[in-house]
Amino acid sequence: MVSKSFDELVRTGYNDFKNITGIYEKRNGEYVGRTFGEFYGDVRSLAQKMLDMGLYGKRVMLYGKNSYNWLVAFLAIAAYVGVAVPIDKDWKNNDINNVLSDIDIDFIFFSCDKAENLTNAKCLKANFENDTTDLIVQGRELDIKFQPQNPERVCSVFFTSGTTSAPRKIELTEKNCFANSQALSELFSITPDDRYMLSLPLSHVGTVFANFRYPIEMGASLFIPDDFKEMSEDLKLIRPTVIYGVPRVFEKLWENISADKRINRVIKFSNFLRKFGIDLRKKVFSKLHDDLGGTVRFAYNGAAKLDDTLIHTFDDMGILILQAYGMTESSAIIACDSEMNYKLGSVGKVLSNQICSIINQDENGVGEICVKGDNIAVCAISDDGYLHTGDFGYIDEEGYLFFVRRSKRLIKLSNGKNIYPDELEELLTQNKGIIRTRVYDKGGCVSADIVSDFGHEVVYGLVEKLNKNLPYYMQIQRVEVIKAHEK
Repeated sequence: MVSKSFDELVRTGYNDFKNITGIYEKRNGEYVGRTFGEFYGDVRSLAQKMLDMGLYGKRVMLYGKNSYNWLVAFLAIAAYVGVAVPIDKDWKNNDINNVLSDIDIDFIFFSCDKAENLTNAKCLKANFENDTTDLIVQGRELDIKFQPQNPERVCSVFFTSGTTSAPRKIELTEKNCFANSQALSELFSITPDDRYMLSLPLSHVGTVFANFRYPIEMGASLFIPDDFKEMSEDLKLIRPTVIYGVPRVFEKLWENISADKRINRVIKFSNFLRKFGIDLRKKVFSKLHDDLGGTVRFAYNGAAKLDDTLIHTFDDMGILILQAYGMTESSAIIACDSEMNYKLGSVGKVLSNQICSIINQDENGVGEICVKGDNIAVCAISDDGYLHTGDFGYIDEEGYLFFVRRSKRLIKLSNGKNIYPDELEELLTQNKGIIRTRVYDKGGCVSADIVSDFGHEVVYGLVEKLNKNLPYYMQIQRVEVIKAHEK
């Protein structure tokens, strides 16, 4: 099934998979399953209740951890009600206030532990834990006809980073959201026998489209952990066939494996045997495969590029990690490896529904990656009709896209989070006595060099005060203070 709209996804999914138990949520250490029939029925019931509440065409914020009710709310809003506005569960008061000042939010779904950050939100609210379930039940008693939706309408708003000053939002239409569907179906053979695990927050555009909507479109089972800290336990419980992650997920796996000092010798021996057609990777590296559940067909990495050496190392151990490249402005994906056709080191081929142009190439063919297609957000299209990604790369003779570097001043952390150093520098220099700052990434830590008339302790105190108002991933972890007279 390849859907062309959220409504078609709901209706066709109900008809095709209604008797399949496909949505699982972890509760008290165990996964409780619901059929797709129940899931899509809840989506329509919540939509009817929201329409009854007068929320048609309104903007609705989703703020909290991943949950079954989060999924239901997003689909109900995007398919039938208005505009879904997912925000990072780690954002704090100032981030929320910036969003509320930039967007007219009419209703908020939230996790109970986030209530204290919503004190300035005057609109109606419903917590995911109890209120949302009550609204679904109430909606079952209603009979409201759904209105046909215009595919050009904005159905969701995503944010590309934490909002330290002005929200950086990307509005996506339903047409944007479904433009990649056919192209992706050509790359992956996903069936109802596959099992996915939600391993990233649903506020990420890639998680919504690649790790949520796409699997259920194919009738694959989707598991919702209640805590990312229990990932090793969840992998063994779920036994996923496909893993979607960001570099940090795979880096942590390697950190656990590399503690065994014999591993490199074992890899060399295994590779030697493979030269003679003897492939014992799943047996030799059985602990790794067992730790991942023992049934992984392939994994794919997105949000930030995974180190090529690590990709090759996992391949040497029998785990195929495919790369995906994209951004919020492209409705998640621009290029992606295929499980049938891939090249290690590349980020795959540009999807068949898009046109890619490498402009201002140097002598090695490296230039800025520019893309056009129905998946590109209108706000991101330049006068020439292309999305200028600000990333540099090249396309080889076989059509594979290689990412080389970024031109934008951007810190791309291995957990998939984006940080714009200019924003943090601006906040730091608002303090009198701080003359200049430079924020950068050092070994995965957000670092700052600060030129100041203040002493070290005063500067550290200012940074600590700033960190209290920032999401954890944006907090400055390393500080070097340079006295002004030393410059």
